[in-house]
Amino acid sequence: SGRFRLCHESAREYLNQTGPTLGQPLLEYQEERKNAHKLLAEICVKYLLLKDFDCGPAKSIGGLIALLNKYPFLEYAAQFWGWHISNSESLLPQDLVLQAITTATRRELSIQITLYDPEDDSTFWNFSGSSNALHLICLFGLREIAEGVPNTIALLQEEDGAKATPLFYALIERQYSTTLW
Repeated sequence: SGRFRLCHESAREYLNQTGPTLGQPLLEYQEERKNAHKLLAEICVKYLLLKDFDCGPAKSIGGLIALLNKYPFLEYAAQFWGWHISNSESLLPQDLVLQAITTATRRELSIQITLYDPEDDSTFWNFSGSSNALHLICLFGLREIAEGVPNTIALLQEEDGAKATPLFYALIERQYSTTLW
């Protein structure tokens, strides 16, 4: 599969076993494992909703780097909240996610961080006030959430300041299921 795993096969078999004879600690572990992505997604989204991030996207690369240095978890939260949602067995409350993606300052900060490549300054996204909720949703391929956003079809056609539509972001991130409407 192209992945390295640091778990001995016998340990993996033990942790993944099923049946009526499982002990309480193993049952608790398996339940926590099922909920891990949902919990991490919720932590990331709630973190992005902190007042500290009312500021919106950084005005410069230096400003972005300073922000990421001041808030070490910000980069992870901005880049992976959607990935955790898409890998969760159950969805987060829709209102929590919508609060994060419909608030322009937080949405655009998340877009900026997600698209930024420190090895290529030309990837710096600095188009405050130009995106809509679907730009971010499509970056993560969260079609189920997109269907809860009003005027979805119209928003799919809107360009942000980089002249990119939400569908463009879905394509560059290989989120093909989000391109079919």
